[in-house]
Amino acid sequence: MLSYIYVLGYGVPQGYAEAVRWWRRAAEQGNANAQSRLGILYDMGQGVPQDYAEAVRWWRRAAEQGNANAQFFLGDAYRRGQGVAQNYIQAYMFANLAATNLTGEGRELSVELRGLLAAKRKVSQTQLQVGTAG
Repeated sequence: MLSYIYVLGYGVPQGYAEAVRWWRRAAEQGNANAQSRLGILYDMGQGVPQDYAEAVRWWRRAAEQGNANAQFFLGDAYRRGQGVAQNYIQAYMFANLAATNLTGEGRELSVELRGLLAAKRKVSQTQLQVGTAG
């Protein structure tokens, strides 16, 4: 993807704004990976003004297509209450989806987030048992 060339500065001036332009084009065409990446850029304010609600909007679109990275980021957004109302049940649900769908370090981070929510009683045992949290 051309966006990576601009993020890394391979043969072109490094610039997040140009990367955003390319990722947005792909995201608007339904590319879940580009949607997830665009969410990260909005969350961090790289190449675009920082906008947590816009980050969540892109992550949700990607998560609905099964993008596991977006599921993790969406779960973390619900945990933090940034871009959405804080909701530990939703946070747990998306962390659980990500833990199921990711491998390696991504899976470990998702399991850690899920465990943090459950261990701190942010999600009750009853909610876990009846499946309202994922």
